[in-house]
Amino acid sequence: MKKKLFFGSVAVFALVFAYLFGKNIQIGPDPALAGLETEINAVAGEVSGDKNEIFPDDLIYGAKEKPAVTLIEYASFTCPHCAHLHQTVMRTLKKDYATSDNVAIIYRDFPLDGAALKAAQLSLCEKSKQGGFVDLLYAKQQEWTRIKTKEELYEKLYKIAKIGGLSQEKAKDCMDSVPLRDKILEKQRHGDKMFAITATPTLILNGEKIPSNIQYDVLKKKIETMIKARTASPEANK
Repeated sequence: MKKKLFFGSVAVFALVFAYLFGKNIQIGPDPALAGLETEINAVAGEVSGDKNEIFPDDLIYGAKEKPAVTLIEYASFTCPHCAHLHQTVMRTLKKDYATSDNVAIIYRDFPLDGAALKAAQLSLCEKSKQGGFVDLLYAKQQEWTRIKTKEELYEKLYKIAKIGGLSQEKAKDCMDSVPLRDKILEKQRHGDKMFAITATPTLILNGEKIPSNIQYDVLKKKIETMIKARTASPEANK
């Protein structure tokens, strides 16, 4: 799913997205929904940091400090390939490394449309519930992405919020929150500048892009090789 929203027409992107991915999200002429897209470009400025930087508010599975391996998953909630990756390879990886002291598996939002941005804001309503909401939004992607208006989007996300234990009032506050929106977009911009992301999902393994369609056994082998290299190094024991 190409990053058209940053460089071209929202309407063209929506049509291409709908055609390629089974019309999951049906952005029509309704100005209320189309207006959400303007929020994607709301944050601007320079970025700093390194490619393996872990942010305090990252959703992390596994090691929280000085991991030998950092795997970052950049994904957009309305992207079907993101849902597939998240529910297959990433789910198995998290099971294997959830208690690891060597591997940090990090999920980061990279919303490519207004609906994905609002879903990301909902997932961040309560930090303790973020992981559950990320899984839930992908599991029910086909249900809440078939929308034509902002009101319809909100109504469907309210149902997701209820399943996750949030009130409609709390969910609306989060989806309307400008600070929460900007936090997501700032981290998205950081990922874009650091890694030149042109599609979702994008996987970053120790600072380098790897194919998002990588087989699980191939990815695990890479991770285990990195762990062995780190633990064998004299520097690792300092």
